[in-house]
Amino acid sequence: MALLLVAGVAGAQPLDKPSQACVNAMNKGAAKVSSAQAKENTGCIKQASRQEPAGTGAEACLVADQRGKIARAHAKTLAGETRSCDVTPSFAYSSGQLVNEAAARETTR
Repeated sequence: MALLLVAGVAGAQPLDKPSQACVNAMNKGAAKVSSAQAKENTGCIKQASRQEPAGTGAEACLVADQRGKIARAHAKTLAGETRSCDVTPSFAYSSGQLVNEAAARETTR
């Protein structure tokens, strides 16, 4: 007696092209924000080790975004969301605002 079992596919379907473009835009935005925040953090630590400017601590520097690069990276993430996310993907998606918050938070732990 032979028994043949056929397993069903688990139901996960690949994202369509517009949804994939949206997810890719959010991932790219996260990488840019994370990179900008990491560079800012490195600069702050170097600056604090040299005590420049006098009396400015590293903690104040870490939240200052002195050159505005983090804010520009945040804006680019939101612009990418506006441009690429006409339809909200069914999975693997977070809003631009959540992406920005998570990426910035990840580099300040």
